[in-house]
Amino acid sequence: MRTKRPIILAISVLELLMILFLWIGIPRNYLEAGENKTPTLILKRQMSGEVLGRYLNLLSDRSHTFEFEDILHASQNSKFERSKQDVPNFGLDSSIHWFHISIHNPFPTEQSILLENKFSFVDQFEVFFRNKSGDWERKSAGDQIDFRSRDIATRQVVFRLSIPPGTHELYGRTYSEGAQQLPLYVWSEDAFDKHNSSEYIWIGILLGFHLVVCFYNLFLFLSLRDRTYFIYITYVLSNLLYQAVSLGILQQYLSYLNLHHYSFNRLMIVLVDACGITGLLFGKHFLNLRRRLPKLNIYLNISLAVSGFNVFNTLFLSLQLGTAVCLLTAANAATITMVSSFLVMRQGYSPARYFLAAFSAYILGVSFTLLNLIELFPSSELSRWGQFTGGAIELTILSLALGARINEKRRQQVVKINDLNQNLEEKVEQRTAEIKSLLEHIPQGILSIGEGGLIEANYSKQLEAILNDKVIAQQSFNDKILCRSNLSQDRQDQVWQSILTSLGEDEITFLANEDKLPQQIRYTYRDWDRIFRVTWNFQLDRNNTVRRILVTLLDATSEVAAQEALKKRNDEIAALRQLVVVDDKSSIQFFNSSKALLEENERLLSADTIGLEDIKILFVNAHTLKGAARTLHLDELSEAFHTVESSYADLLHKPNPVISTTLLRHEFISAKRIFDGYLYLHEHVLHRNLGSRIALEKNVLHRGLNMLQSLRNHSGIDQWLKEEIEESVRVLESHLYISIKQVLSELSIQAEKVANDLSKAKPYISIKGDSLNITHKEEDILRNCLIHIIRNSLDHGIESPENRIAKNKNPHGHIQFCVTTQEDYWSIFVEDDGAGIDISKIREKAKLKGVGDSIQTPEALASLIFESGFSTANSISMISGRGVGMSAIKRYMEQIGGHAGIDIIGPADPSGQRYTFRLVLKFPVKRKSELGLTSKTNIAS
Repeated sequence: MRTKRPIILAISVLELLMILFLWIGIPRNYLEAGENKTPTLILKRQMSGEVLGRYLNLLSDRSHTFEFEDILHASQNSKFERSKQDVPNFGLDSSIHWFHISIHNPFPTEQSILLENKFSFVDQFEVFFRNKSGDWERKSAGDQIDFRSRDIATRQVVFRLSIPPGTHELYGRTYSEGAQQLPLYVWSEDAFDKHNSSEYIWIGILLGFHLVVCFYNLFLFLSLRDRTYFIYITYVLSNLLYQAVSLGILQQYLSYLNLHHYSFNRLMIVLVDACGITGLLFGKHFLNLRRRLPKLNIYLNISLAVSGFNVFNTLFLSLQLGTAVCLLTAANAATITMVSSFLVMRQGYSPARYFLAAFSAYILGVSFTLLNLIELFPSSELSRWGQFTGGAIELTILSLALGARINEKRRQQVVKINDLNQNLEEKVEQRTAEIKSLLEHIPQGILSIGEGGLIEANYSKQLEAILNDKVIAQQSFNDKILCRSNLSQDRQDQVWQSILTSLGEDEITFLANEDKLPQQIRYTYRDWDRIFRVTWNFQLDRNNTVRRILVTLLDATSEVAAQEALKKRNDEIAALRQLVVVDDKSSIQFFNSSKALLEENERLLSADTIGLEDIKILFVNAHTLKGAARTLHLDELSEAFHTVESSYADLLHKPNPVISTTLLRHEFISAKRIFDGYLYLHEHVLHRNLGSRIALEKNVLHRGLNMLQSLRNHSGIDQWLKEEIEESVRVLESHLYISIKQVLSELSIQAEKVANDLSKAKPYISIKGDSLNITHKEEDILRNCLIHIIRNSLDHGIESPENRIAKNKNPHGHIQFCVTTQEDYWSIFVEDDGAGIDISKIREKAKLKGVGDSIQTPEALASLIFESGFSTANSISMISGRGVGMSAIKRYMEQIGGHAGIDIIGPADPSGQRYTFRLVLKFPVKRKSELGLTSKTNIAS
């Protein structure tokens, strides 16, 4: 490890010197001053690619301002200087370079020649020559100009020129954004065709070799799933693209796709960086530098970051800086690769030798090309083809390196297998002992199900304790576990068949049946009752089929009991919070009236058969219970009766329903259990007495009351006795009667709660008419009826505050109660200032029910709202909308011999579709004296 730091330091110093050298500038010496005249190119019958470098006179235009006329003037004034190189190399120069050449045709006829520029990255290349008319003509080409406009469709710029007899002047200009060279060659057409064809064959072999290597290693990657091969493929592809750009192949074919305006100079630098990045990544994984050379691996990661940044810089910032940094990163990548492979080879990893040899060949070949770009090596066939030849040799050796890597892995695996075989018996014994110890001490029931669904012999000791059974091994899992569980017979069969089906089959069979395996069961055996949480898993054999199913039973009895107790306690606390905010009287009234409805439902459900008429009664009672609970905000109780009510509604809406008495009883028992919970809290926690009403015979109480009323009017009674009689009369009347004003006032408070639930403004309630004392039975019926009426009025009658304001109404709705008394009955009228009743909608729904044609008057149509299931609501809510509230009112009134009706007052809008109305409840009166009626006393509030 001590030798690595000096090596890395030396690498860093060398690269810093290269940056400074490239940044300051490389001296160029491609011109020859003096009086030596540039020779004239004399054409021959057969031109075989003569190099024109030493026939050229050159002039640099650093300001990019020279026009052709300026060039002619500069030539006449001897501003051009003679080239002394076969291939002038301008390096990283941003100037436009002009050239001049004299060509002599010694033959009596025109000679056709081809002028080739072998520099693949020339952006713009132009030649100027005189045509037959003596005018100057120009030809242009380059990788920024559509290739289809070239004289010859090839990867290099080739101009076809006709040279008349005699000596002629030829001018030209070349420009490229990055490095610049001027490799000009002159050919006869047949010689160029032969030469160009042989080059394309060589290029095809070279690029095809790269593709073959890619496909071969792709096959290895898909077979071995080793990402090193995938990284190697990206490295080969990067080299392939780089060579395709260097040879001009990519530019040629991208031009056919109209992509010739892209800067291929930048693309070449980016691809060089891509080769460096993928090469470093390949070396990192191939040599496993993270483990073998961790510090050098950190330096490599930094180099990767620099190369990645230079890609961004080259594409979007400075090409010149990008080219200089690219040379640095390329040299850096080569150095790191060579050093790391050498150090890993010294550690004894034999494939590193191939790795070192492969990159040495490639670096040697590419060095000639890169040095040529910066004028440190002359242009030649070696500089043109060195990188490609080196790359081919590199890929060949790297293929051997990957093969050696596979052999090395095999050798290491053989060593591991031999070591495993030598110690296998000892390890098996040790592992068996560990498993036995685990099974003896683990506090869970663990077992495995083998062939035939039998419990195998190796199970945890705790299993016998939690099953309360010592005979387990080789017993059927179905008999020992499933048959003793709380699973239904059908569910037991499903689980058992899933287990038997999965054994001996593919893994997918187990996974497909996994949803049928229970996660929790209740286990009952003799006097043993436990709750188990169950987990299921499987073990595969060599053929990847399920060999055994592993089952874990965790005794969760105490935990589940604690959770249930906690849930029950939380439910009680929630119910208690709801009851506390209800005043004592409202609470007592709710439970008194609800008990009668529940007793009736319980009686109906206990019958052997239940008919649709019974369902209607059950439906009305459940709806009333739900509404009363909803009004008092007893949420859980309201939800429970809403569920029961929905079941009844489904049956009533089906043409021929199948009534399941078992299901209906179960739902009722569940709701009744919740009601009993509220009732328990009401009586035993809040200590609210339901027995405050005297349970004596009413006729006895009435006779006593009449006697006391007669005595209090007797003149011979002392004052103190009169006072006692008055007190007794007051007490008896409080138990027999209640003021209707008090009932209506309390219902007004409930109306505010309903309005709040519906997000409507608090309604204004007015009470007027006769003073009246009513019996408690009448009170219960009146409360049940008015609760339905108030909910319907607020939900469907009285509009929202916004709509009322739009209609110039007070945003607070108005509900009016009016009480009147007659000889044989007393009545209560309920009226609101809402939108009124929609007679047209009632008529439409009546027609759907087959009764609309025979009913025409508004009063008769309005009376249909008292029919079961008839509602004008557009949707069902928790408040109302099922068409049961008004039919419930009708039923309650008929039970006591009363009547529920509707009076149409008049049209509520100009269209005559809506009518104002009032609801009428008539209660029968047999003996006015019993009820204490006072018809002349008026109540108004």
